[in-house]
Amino acid sequence: MLGWLARVVTRWAWAVVGIWVALVTALVLLAPALSSVVSSDSGGFLPADKESVVASKLAARAFPAESGAPAVMVFARRDGQPLQDGDIERVDQTVEALNGLKVNRVKGIATGEDAVARNRSVQLASVLLSGTSDDQAVKDAVARLRAESANRLTGTSLRVGMTGDAAISLDYDTAFVDAEEILTYVTGGLVVLLLLIVFRGVLATLLPIVVVGAVYVASSAAVALLASELHFKVGSFLPPLMLVVLFGIGTDYILFVLFRVRERLQLGDDPRTAVRRATHHVAEVIASAALAVVGAFLALALSDLTLLSTLGPAVAVGVVIMMLAGLTLVPAVLSLVGSAVFWPSRSGRRHRAVTEPRTARAVVRRPVWTVVVSALVLAASAWGALGYQPNFNFLDDVPRNSESNRAYQDLKSGFPAGALSPTYVYLENTGAAVEPEVVDRVAESARKVSGVSGLMEPQVSADGHVIRLPVLLAHDPSSRAALDDVEHRLRPTVTGQAPPGVRVLVGGETMTGVDIRATVADDLRTVLPLAALVIGLILVLLLRGVVAPLFLMVAVTLNFLGALGLTVVGFQNLLGEPGLMFLLPVLINLFVVAIGTDYNILVVARIREELRAGLPVRGAVVRAMTEAGPSALAAAAILAASFASLLLAGVGMLVQIGFAVAIGIALTVFAMALGLVPALVALLGRWTFWPAMRGRSAADVRPVSGSEKGAEDTDDAGDANDTRKRLEVRG
Repeated sequence: MLGWLARVVTRWAWAVVGIWVALVTALVLLAPALSSVVSSDSGGFLPADKESVVASKLAARAFPAESGAPAVMVFARRDGQPLQDGDIERVDQTVEALNGLKVNRVKGIATGEDAVARNRSVQLASVLLSGTSDDQAVKDAVARLRAESANRLTGTSLRVGMTGDAAISLDYDTAFVDAEEILTYVTGGLVVLLLLIVFRGVLATLLPIVVVGAVYVASSAAVALLASELHFKVGSFLPPLMLVVLFGIGTDYILFVLFRVRERLQLGDDPRTAVRRATHHVAEVIASAALAVVGAFLALALSDLTLLSTLGPAVAVGVVIMMLAGLTLVPAVLSLVGSAVFWPSRSGRRHRAVTEPRTARAVVRRPVWTVVVSALVLAASAWGALGYQPNFNFLDDVPRNSESNRAYQDLKSGFPAGALSPTYVYLENTGAAVEPEVVDRVAESARKVSGVSGLMEPQVSADGHVIRLPVLLAHDPSSRAALDDVEHRLRPTVTGQAPPGVRVLVGGETMTGVDIRATVADDLRTVLPLAALVIGLILVLLLRGVVAPLFLMVAVTLNFLGALGLTVVGFQNLLGEPGLMFLLPVLINLFVVAIGTDYNILVVARIREELRAGLPVRGAVVRAMTEAGPSALAAAAILAASFASLLLAGVGMLVQIGFAVAIGIALTVFAMALGLVPALVALLGRWTFWPAMRGRSAADVRPVSGSEKGAEDTDDAGDANDTRKRLEVRG
């Protein structure tokens, strides 16, 4: 189907390379930095009609002087002992001095007797900043206050830490920047090492690094340009995630080409013909695999959570650019360097296959047992998914040794966990002032709610039409317990106490978590089925049948559940984590199901190719596993290693993603691509590709010479003759 592209790219190789250099250069020069369109504000990704968003807008209108990003300074003794009178006096002096600095975006810093814990373990100072926690100026103000306060307490008995939304946002961004830097070196190093092991060639090792690096730069620039022009933000985890995704799938696509080029060279083709025929055979696989990933990620555009609806198209842009590079730039470069790409190894020498023929023969000799064992492995892994618990605590994503995390632990030693971020109950009467009796009744009902540790003084708007009741929760504001308390107890209680004409809204960090939880639950019911449908349709188009896509989709669903189940066991059961990052099921589905489908497509497409070349079904399965197996294993090892590098990121969310996807890719290759899938093909025979191959047999296909048809047809017609050549080479 894409034979014409292979001919054009190999014939005009220099022009193709020149066009790519010009495009990458233009994108880099025209686009802003990707960091300029990145946001870590979780509430900013919610739809405008969610209650927490409506409450936030009401607060900004009714309490303009007090609106802004909150932060808390936590003072404690270095020796862990209770604060002395002199310590409290020094804290007051430090706060007064910090107020005197007039730091940009700092409205004020306040402390007092009520800010000292009853056990005197800590003293708090509330910081009110002008702007949102996502504003760079606000983050700069946090950094300035941290530095100034630490300097003023140097050599004293006190230490100070700053936490709260603004401080957490700064630490969150810092953690992701550090993670991206670490991942750049670790992922690149792993890819180089594995490529050296696979090919033992200098250029074959450098080619994926250079190509994927160029694509990542171009993709980052393209996403930044689109976000800037269309005025949207992307999540903080996009840069490191896109880096890993592009290194993973990019190396996959390049390996698919390199393995096939080496195979063609070993069969006697000259270098340019080898590249052309290799590209002709793998182009459809690369295009189908990439479009499956693109389709799955584009399904995220339907998410109500802007964090996902922007992530999907952004990653899809990178995958499309990587696909185009795999179909054009890589073959063009290979056409120019020829067999030297494998130097100093000898490209004509047959390397021992990673998947030995006897392993492949074992699969086709005992297909029923292979299916049963593979299915049991997937089912056993999936069992753990029943214990999945989502975690909405963004503080868990910040490294445990970060200042915001340490300060929060200090805060909890003397105050309720909810003191870090109170939940606010708003009472609004648009026609008149809210009656004091109503305020008292609502406050008293809130105070009696299970999970509420206390209330602070009510705040009244200038016109008296809006009352804000700060509620302190007993649990961590982002914990599942706190979310349940607000959603199922506090909110229904206070809403039921309001008379007609008074609107009740609940806002704050915990209510934001409640809204995110509901939005993600809706997405799981809509986005995941849509992504599966897209992948299924692409498989139908590629394989021109319905049987293989059907059992492949059932298998990848089990694979998704298996990856989630093993991650639940690893983090919740063994490490004692309260839950997994709430977006993890969506991301596992996309990375494991969409990207992992590459290897199933590679193996099944090769089986179909060998059937068309004249081999019987089981012979085609053995040949496909022998020839495509090493490529799938090498590509999967690099992809899994790329995601496993996220374990070093130090960010909770990235660590969980890395573990889950690495495990999922391993299941995809060993339990599916080289086990369940070829065994099912061996059992179903040509019915696997029904209706495309209905009634066809090996006798229907005969070897023909290249002179019978044009150049593109020669690549297909020569496959039967190549089967004989492969046997000669292997012998």
